[in-house]
Amino acid sequence: MSYLQQTKKIFFGLGNPSKKYENTRHNAGVRALSFLKNTENPQVQISKSLDLSEVNVFNNNTYLFPNTYMNESGAALIEYIRYYKINALDLYLLFDDLDIKIGKYKITEKHFPKDHNGVSSTTNALEKAVKRGQLASYKITAIRIGIDGREGERIVPSADYVLGKFTAQEIEIIDEEVLPQILADLKV
Repeated sequence: MSYLQQTKKIFFGLGNPSKKYENTRHNAGVRALSFLKNTENPQVQISKSLDLSEVNVFNNNTYLFPNTYMNESGAALIEYIRYYKINALDLYLLFDDLDIKIGKYKITEKHFPKDHNGVSSTTNALEKAVKRGQLASYKITAIRIGIDGREGERIVPSADYVLGKFTAQEIEIIDEEVLPQILADLKV
């Protein structure tokens, strides 16, 4: 059994690649993943670039950064599962949630937003992997990071809003309040 097959938690942050999407609300999952990874005190480090993802391992945690666009996130996860021959998956899925106000978050095991293409891509890919026998079982813990900072009338369409950049105040709320609290709750 390889070291990566023994890691305890796999953190998978959803977002879009490239500088164009850096600091957008839709990349809150990748932002959170970077925060968690950067707080680790690495005893063992493995870094591997796959075609569709970047894998980093510190201690007993794996941090998986997809190089795919949000709607294809599941492909990056399946590539990781196949490459490392993962049989059972304990996945911590980090993503933005427009149903939750900025400054708030939820950690849940069975409640996902209805209209999030990255989450749908991931869960659909996992279900298919189980049906094909590529994965025996999986458990998902969703870390839903609130990004809704709109007040009053919602005149900006949701798709445009999530692809918009965080304001300086929103970044401060996310980085200084939300992410440290998520870290404490997860006991990484």
